[in-house]
Order: sequence, then structure tokens, then C-alpha cells
Amino acid sequence: MQISVTLYKYLGPFRSRFMLVDLIDSLSRILKLPYCETGVYPCDKFDRGVCRGWCLALATSQESKHEHDLEKLDALLKEAYLHPNNGIYEMVQKQREAYFEELEFAKADLLDDELRLLQSYREWLNFLYVAKNLQYSSKLYEIESGQLKSARINGKNHHFVIDKPMYRENESLALPLAGMDEMKIIYDYIREQSHA
Repeated sequence: MQISVTLYKYLGPFRSRFMLVDLIDSLSRILKLPYCETGVYPCDKFDRGVCRGWCLALATSQESKHEHDLEKLDALLKEAYLHPNNGIYEMVQKQREAYFEELEFAKADLLDDELRLLQSYREWLNFLYVAKNLQYSSKLYEIESGQLKSARINGKNHHFVIDKPMYRENESLALPLAGMDEMKIIYDYIREQSHA
């Protein structure tokens, strides 16, 4: 099975690599996705039933038998990591509520961190989808491509350079690192104004 490089999606940048590692670990546990930490396949996660053993499909002797498994895995990974409303948060929330109703408070509390992490990732993913296409104009300021293009301060007009790199097809969720903080501040401000 040949996978074209153009099928890969670039996603990011992220503010914290630790948040990303925690997210990968969390999603791998929830969905039993691959997150092998050793070079031995299948690893102990497969033996413990924490992983579905997707790596077995990569073995040359098993390739034709498991080719459809890799296609399923590809679809599952894209759904989990690229779609903000993929239902994973709701699934974990439902499980937390079930634990709470069964008076298993310790188990319910364990899912609180997972829910915070999933919510944070969902918000970041929404930001990545919207940020570089964000346009806004008023008498005081103008926003283009998620960045401040011009502002009127104390009666003076100020104009700023907009960073608009050319993106490849697989970089629809990529942002310029240098302007990311500015884009996030503007995104949050406009979101707050629209909810006010």
C-alpha cells in the first residue's frame, strides 16, 4: 500500500508540546489508537488490551490481509485529530456522567482532566480553522488574514504588514508561527465581541 505525501495534513503550530503529547496519549487510550513507545511490535499496550494492534497491519507478511485496517485507521485518525466536533468529548462526558450517577466519584474525577484537555484541543482546532481567513473592518481597525492590517489610534492611521505565506494543499490548518500569537489574540477578541 502506497500512501502519497499529499494525503498528510499539517496541523499547527501548538503553544505547548506537552499539551500535544497529553492529547495524543489521551486519544490513544480513548480510541485505542496506536501510540507505540518502543520499537517492538506489538508492544505491551496490545498485550494489555489498550491498543487494537494497528501495527500488525504494517508487517510485510500481513500487508494484504490488513490493508483495509490501515484505511480504517487513516479515517479514524483524521476524524479524531482534524474535526473539532468529532464526538469524542461528548462520549467522555457521557461516561463521566454515568460514573457520577453510579456514585463512582473517583472514576468521574479522573475524566475531568481528559475533558479539559479535549475541550482545549477543540478550541485550538476551531482557532486553526478560522484564524487565517478571519476578516473584519471597522472605523478603528481592519483585520485581514487574522492579522491587524491597520488601526486608527489618537487620530493617526497606522498600517501593518500582513504575513501571508503560500500554503500547500495539505496545510489548510497551518499558521505562520511568527503571527500566531497576534492571530490568537484577535480571534479571541472577535469571539468575545460576538458573544457579548
